[in-house]
Amino acid sequence: MKGAILLELRVKGLIVRETLLGETDKLLSVLTSEYGRIPVMAKGARSIRSRYMTSTQLMCYSELTIYKRGDRFWLREALPVETFYAIRLELDLYALVQYMFDVCCEVCPERHPDGAEDMLRLMLNTLYAVMTSKKTPQLIKAAFELKAAILSGFAPDLAQCADCGSPISENAETTLDLVGGILRCRQCSDRLAKTEMIFAKMSEKKSTAIRIVSPAVLSAMRYIENSSIKRFLSFNLADEFTKEFSSTCEAYICSQIERSFTTLEFWHEIQSRYSSEF
Repeated sequence: MKGAILLELRVKGLIVRETLLGETDKLLSVLTSEYGRIPVMAKGARSIRSRYMTSTQLMCYSELTIYKRGDRFWLREALPVETFYAIRLELDLYALVQYMFDVCCEVCPERHPDGAEDMLRLMLNTLYAVMTSKKTPQLIKAAFELKAAILSGFAPDLAQCADCGSPISENAETTLDLVGGILRCRQCSDRLAKTEMIFAKMSEKKSTAIRIVSPAVLSAMRYIENSSIKRFLSFNLADEFTKEFSSTCEAYICSQIERSFTTLEFWHEIQSRYSSEF
């Protein structure tokens, strides 16, 4: 029968996006381990009388009872598991998390469950780290960007030089090709730079996006690539390398998914504002 309830589910999910509809409704984008990222219509969720107003907020990890009618999921009940309330009190942290949600939505298309369980675990671990301030926001952001890229199939090859095949030692300075996701030793990098310089003069085109990577940053990137999601932040990096690490991981994921985000630009604006005040 048209309009009949086809399926009812109880799932735990993280609300990674919300679209306001009408005066009191929301369309939620919920990341679940079983079904991937799914759209859920929450009627009346914004009403002050709604019994699930808190549990349907952005960034809330909730237990949801949903039902499917037609081709859409609808919310029946919602109970909060973790609201990550402390993050909401700090503008820079809240802005950072909004950017992370945008990355999540980009690499996790709706209704595609493959890899969703790992991405949900990564998001939850990252949110707990942001909330408890176990690492600096810059360090957490960079580690999240690289791990999200890896889980999404954009893992860089950090073991050896892509041109000559020689292993890259822990003490060697190297270069990372942001588009190809490959390393080059210093000798091959210098050779390529000369070739590209000649080509650029002939064609008036810019050279490939390449970043010089210090041994300390390469070591951190290798740790993240090989670590479990539970332990991906369990590394140390000296403060003087944080800026390089942050800019490298940011440039890498943006190059791999071929886009940037307004939420990322907003977070950088907040960081600049905070830096000028202190």
